[in-house]
Amino acid sequence: MWVIQAKGLKAFYILHILGHTKIVKAVNEVDLEVLENEIYGIAGESGCGKSTLLKALLGVTIAPLRLISGQVLYRKDGEELDVYALKPEELRKLRWTFIAYVPQGSMSVLNPVRRLSRTLEDFLASHEGLKGRRQLMARAKDYFHELGLPPKILKAYPHQLSGGMRQRVTIALATLLAPKILIADEPTTALDVVVQRGVLQMLTDIHRKLANTLVLVTHDMGVHANVSRRLGIMYAGKLVEEGEVSELFTAPLHPYTRFLIKSLPKLGDKGSREGVPGMPPSLSELPSGCAFHPRCPLALPICREKEPLLSKEKPGHRVRCWLYLREGP
Repeated sequence: MWVIQAKGLKAFYILHILGHTKIVKAVNEVDLEVLENEIYGIAGESGCGKSTLLKALLGVTIAPLRLISGQVLYRKDGEELDVYALKPEELRKLRWTFIAYVPQGSMSVLNPVRRLSRTLEDFLASHEGLKGRRQLMARAKDYFHELGLPPKILKAYPHQLSGGMRQRVTIALATLLAPKILIADEPTTALDVVVQRGVLQMLTDIHRKLANTLVLVTHDMGVHANVSRRLGIMYAGKLVEEGEVSELFTAPLHPYTRFLIKSLPKLGDKGSREGVPGMPPSLSELPSGCAFHPRCPLALPICREKEPLLSKEKPGHRVRCWLYLREGP
């Protein structure tokens, strides 16, 4: 059963520059369902709309980002909630208790002039109130200890911690109130491989402990191969393929997905890796037809003229490509 559902979701950046209006189609007619208790991955090159999709799913469309059309639904206690129909106070109450967010860059989350203990106190006061602060802080310290974070770090300022430790603290704060859904945006960016492993292990341990849903965004296909259960591939603001990770890695359908898989290094393979040719298009000046056709070695004449639909090629496996569609409605 799904816990997040997006229907025809469009979220564009509307920019006004020197008297001209520029429209960046960052999320363009996305339909997806994230299931209960699963790890759903979102992958794609930088600039394909992954982070903007997360903002739209969270209901955080602050100018210049605007919701153009579509719906985002949450399923909470058997009730379907339309995110963009909720009042700001209703949406605020859902955050961190029902749905939580780990943004890119841990330093942008933690106040650099406050010790972590003060940040933790402010967080608890905002979401749990001032009543029983000592008990709440004691519970928070116990939770940090469970996650392998020594209590002494609460006396530190963010700049006194390593990048990996700051990221762990950010994840701990996001999951402190046991949210049903955790959305993590590039949680391993700028971390070395050993630290990445520790952060990913922490996320999967929390997922198992809370039995919640994890939406994981990263361009690192190797991470998805080891962590995600289902995977959505984004290109130029759209989902171009979606399916079980095991199937996408063994039998990818979309040419773009194939390039992403082929670019991964393989143990014992000393040959050169094959990357995606060309450059991603500007989201403000998308090509006609399929947005991938200028880079696709398998492009058909219709690819330059008409945009393909996201169709169900197999049970649980969807692809947006004319190689698997016939022209028509």
